[in-house]
Amino acid sequence: MWSGSRCSIGDALQSFLEHQDEGLPVVRSKSDPKLLHTVYKTSLLDAYFCLDRAQELHA
Repeated sequence: MWSGSRCSIGDALQSFLEHQDEGLPVVRSKSDPKLLHTVYKTSLLDAYFCLDRAQELHA
């Protein structure tokens, strides 16, 4: 379970590495675990790649 307001992209990537899941459920909070969205591994890796590439261009 992943609370989007509390986790970074790095936290989500670490969760994928630890659990080998294809998607992470995004919930409102631990106390109110209403499902808001699912983040898929491919989408997260694409976003991470774009951020990494942007940092290289500005370095």
